[in-house]
Amino acid sequence: MYPASELPIEGVSGQTIINAMHRHGPVETRYLPDLGIAHHTIGNALKPGDLFLTLGAGNVHECGMRIARDLALLEDLERTAGGSLEGKLYEPMSRHTTMGVGGCASTGWSLPPFSGMQAAVNYCRDRNIPVHVIGRGSNIIVRDGGLRGAVIHPPEENSMCWKSRATTSLPERACG
Repeated sequence: MYPASELPIEGVSGQTIINAMHRHGPVETRYLPDLGIAHHTIGNALKPGDLFLTLGAGNVHECGMRIARDLALLEDLERTAGGSLEGKLYEPMSRHTTMGVGGCASTGWSLPPFSGMQAAVNYCRDRNIPVHVIGRGSNIIVRDGGLRGAVIHPPEENSMCWKSRATTSLPERACG
C-alpha cells in the first residue's frame, strides 16, 4: 500500500489501513510510502504463479507496468541465454556484499558457465542496459537506492578465470 496524490488527512495514512488489517487477523501487508521504489519490494516478493493486481486511483498502475516490463526483459534474456543463467528481479544487493548493505538492482543474475555471462553482457550491451559485474562483494558498497541495470554475479569457481571473447566487453584475464 502506498499514498496516492490526494492531500494528507490528519491521523490517516496507508499505515493506518495496514494496522487496521492486522487487527482483523494475520495478513501479509507492507506500507510503501514511495511509489518510485514500490515495484522493487513487490517484484522481489513475487514467485512463479503469483497473481499481482493493482487497484486504486491515480498512477498506482505504474508499479504493475514497471514489473511487467522488467519481467518481460528478464524472460527474454533467459531465453536468449538458453537457460544458462538464473535471473532475479530487483535483487537486494545487501545479499551480495560483505557489509550487508545496499538497495535493489534492477535485475541480478547468477551465471553457471562463461557462456551465460557472455550472453548476459551482450544482451545488455545491445539494449544499452548498464552492467555491473561483482565478485564476492567485499570491495563494494551499494547505496540504499540500489543499482540501475543488471548485476552479474559469477559463481565462485568462475570468478578468478574469465576468458575474453571478441563479442564481449569483458577484460581479458589469465587463466591458470
